[in-house]
Amino acid sequence: MISIDEITLDDLDAKKHQEFFEDGETLKLEVYLKDGLKNGSYREYYENGELKVKGKYKNDEPSGVWRFYDEKGKRIRKERY
Repeated sequence: MISIDEITLDDLDAKKHQEFFEDGETLKLEVYLKDGLKNGSYREYYENGELKVKGKYKNDEPSGVWRFYDEKGKRIRKERY
């Protein structure tokens, strides 16, 4: 089971939500939205910029194959939802 922090939206009409690390420049996560729900591509990154998690949401629920990577970019597991 994946463990992803809850996302709080300020704008329910937004099409995409992004969060950044403390430096304000390095992308921490990016998820596409529809009607205020996670719907579409999800990407989460390590502080070094490497991809950490890649998957998709459908109606705010994980969907399809999710891939998880270590800090060097090597895939360490995948899960199907």
